[in-house]
Amino acid sequence: MAEVSSPRAVDWTVLKAALGGAGVASMITAAAFGIDAQLHPSGGPLNFSGPPFVATVFLISLAIGATVSLISLSAAIAIFGGERLQAVNSPLAALIGAIAGLLLVWVAVGLALGDWRDFKTTAFGALYGACVAGFWSHLVRR
Repeated sequence: MAEVSSPRAVDWTVLKAALGGAGVASMITAAAFGIDAQLHPSGGPLNFSGPPFVATVFLISLAIGATVSLISLSAAIAIFGGERLQAVNSPLAALIGAIAGLLLVWVAVGLALGDWRDFKTTAFGALYGACVAGFWSHLVRR
């Protein structure tokens, strides 16, 4: 009997997708924060600009984004099944990831802070969701 390989909720592909997708999204996030800091200097004793600030934003967003992405992607595979998710093409996977990331961050920020109109933070959730889902879809098709 031939053994069928079924994607598990957590495997190397999921880990690579979470780290790769979060890495790309973190670079975009750090660049956006760096540009915003240059356009709107904060002044005061803390210098929120320059390469150290961008590197700090990158590392923090990578740590948080990769962790949340790993949990979310693993949960999606466990709930819906890996074969079913593999059948989705990469652009559709990125769109589904963007919508899921947007909704997850919107609900989390809304419940945690009571701010249901924080659309900038939810846009970063969509960015992370799209990057991670797109990476995973691409990796499972190789």
